[in-house]
Amino acid sequence: EINEAFASQAFAVRRDLGLDPDKVNIYGGGISIGHPIGASASSNGVTVTADSVIGDETSYTVVFTVSRDDGRPFEGVTGNGDGRLHLMAPGSSLRVDGVRAAGGSAYFYDADPTDNAIQYVEQMSTDTDGGTGIVGRTARFSMGDISALNEDGTLTPVATGDWNLKFKMNYADTGVDLPTGQTVGWGGTTAKVDGLTVSSVGATVRYTVDGEMRTPAESGRVSDAQQAEMDRYLGMPILVTFSDGTTEDLTDTGTSARSSDGSTHVTKAGQFGRVASVDDIVSVTLGDTVVTVNG
Repeated sequence: EINEAFASQAFAVRRDLGLDPDKVNIYGGGISIGHPIGASASSNGVTVTADSVIGDETSYTVVFTVSRDDGRPFEGVTGNGDGRLHLMAPGSSLRVDGVRAAGGSAYFYDADPTDNAIQYVEQMSTDTDGGTGIVGRTARFSMGDISALNEDGTLTPVATGDWNLKFKMNYADTGVDLPTGQTVGWGGTTAKVDGLTVSSVGATVRYTVDGEMRTPAESGRVSDAQQAEMDRYLGMPILVTFSDGTTEDLTDTGTSARSSDGSTHVTKAGQFGRVASVDDIVSVTLGDTVVTVNG
């Protein structure tokens, strides 16, 4: 990440150094990475810092930096072609006050393999008590030992320690509400769209389907009939198209549902694999219906 406040400066640095635009500022740098946090904790010669947060009312992306205090690069760290690292920190968790359920992903990447730091990204969509947003709430982050995942499935320690941070989720809500009320269909199911929001980090769709979904028992396997029942209510395809021609499929994403009075009310909230400007979102396709964002 080139953490410059002006796009022209970041562009000039990338151009003059011949850096790959697909790997540089994938989270936007100082412009779109979000609001700075700055909370940090140190353990065993390694410091973890919560750099910044960006999100909407219920979803967020937080970027942390993990750095060696002696200034040396981490050893034994390898990655994929997309820059993500083969690292694990099984004990890591970020808990936001008032969040009763959350779903998403987390991963490590290395913005600069020559320096003493690596980055950790957590992306989550949340369900809060009372349905209110998470902006301004207190977050508590903990991270334990970081290990490299070897090809044979074994783990090699990269950094050992216990890091605990607390900070406020103070950021501007980047969400934009889109027109609703459409009747959309997929696989023989029809639904009414009650809410549709896109933001820099993802999209949230709320819709209602006639009929009450029968919830499978908590224990035991889900039968084919039960899976078909769930797909009927929860399986709305969601495809987000960007101005560069790329798409993000959010069909299989975090989903919650409640049934009452002969209807099932569903919320699906998914995260993009990037931080994007809402201005770069062209459309959201819900089942057989296209909702234009920026024509």
